[in-house]
Amino acid sequence: TFTSAHIILNLIREGKRVAISSNSHKAVDNLLLKLKELAPEIEIGKIEEKNNEELFQNNIVQLDKENLEEMRGMNIIGGTVFGLMKGVG
Repeated sequence: TFTSAHIILNLIREGKRVAISSNSHKAVDNLLLKLKELAPEIEIGKIEEKNNEELFQNNIVQLDKENLEEMRGMNIIGGTVFGLMKGVG
């Protein structure tokens, strides 16, 4: 998580946008929370259909099929493989 977060933050500083994916919601959540801890000013969203109180409390925007348009302005988007395919496909 530590190494991945620092690599992603370097990419963001270079002007890139990053999508984070895993088969596990918990793996994605852990990395998104670490990124928010290291860089609270960065806009982060997660594609997820269930309410996730921990992400909400840490100012990570929860995206679902009703508000996916919001992801266009975000630096980092996370989701499971299936969630990302649904979100961008």
